[in-house]
Amino acid sequence: MQYREIIGRCADFEAEIAKRWPINKFTCAECEKDGTDLKRLQSWLDKIRKFNFYGGTQAEEAAARLKACEGILDIYAQQVFEAHGENQ
Repeated sequence: MQYREIIGRCADFEAEIAKRWPINKFTCAECEKDGTDLKRLQSWLDKIRKFNFYGGTQAEEAAARLKACEGILDIYAQQVFEAHGENQ
């Protein structure tokens, strides 16, 4: 049940970042907030794993979705840096 919630939060996380691309919303504040949100999700998954020794397919899916969110945030952060000329 809790793994399913994390999977849903990951979907929300991905959707929130995806809607910024069409409007070119690449801000440091959003990136920082996303980083904080991602850390909370990671911490939550770690806590769940401590109590659920058996894992299962939902545990694997939650971990994979969280990993995908990390990749999406990395791409978004790169866009933020480029938008603000920090890589030039």
